[in-house]
Amino acid sequence: MAVSLPYRSITNRRNRKAGYSSEEAAAAQLRALGFRMVEPIQTGWRVVCDRHGRIIRAYPLEKVSGDIRAVAPGGRSVLVEVKERDRNLRWSDF
Repeated sequence: MAVSLPYRSITNRRNRKAGYSSEEAAAAQLRALGFRMVEPIQTGWRVVCDRHGRIIRAYPLEKVSGDIRAVAPGGRSVLVEVKERDRNLRWSDF
């Protein structure tokens, strides 16, 4: 059991890093297509600590509809959800 925890931590770190680089690539592509005000959507986190002050749990305060908000050349506001996949995206994945 103790062996699986570090593995999960490394895997989660790798997935977050891939997700961040995908979001940066998507934002750059939106800017190249003429979208303005391209910015990531941020949310706050609630952190739960034990009596010794160690973090035992953290979760977002609210759900967001997308990862990036931008304004199209015509003035329409869009939300973009970014996913990093190692294989093709299937319709059932939506």
